[in-house]
Amino acid sequence: MSRYFDKHVRVKQFEKGDLVLKKVDAAGRGASVGKLNPNWEGPFIVKEVLKSGGYHLQDVDGTPLDRARSGDDLKRFYP
Repeated sequence: MSRYFDKHVRVKQFEKGDLVLKKVDAAGRGASVGKLNPNWEGPFIVKEVLKSGGYHLQDVDGTPLDRARSGDDLKRFYP
C-alpha cells in the first residue's frame, strides 16, 4: 500500500518569489464557521526555501508570516 502511495504522490516544490495560497488553519477558523467558507487564503510570496522542505512566506505587501509552512499546506497561485 505504501508503495502505491509513494509511486503516485506528487511532490510540491516552490521557489523563492513564487506566489502561493496557504491553507487556513483549523484554529484560525473558529467554532462557528461553516463548511462553505474558503479553505485557502492569500496570495503570499515564498520568501525563503528551507532545507527541511519548509517555506517562509510573506504578504504581498512585504510583511513576513510568523512561522514556516510545510509544502503540504501550500498550493500554487495563478493570477
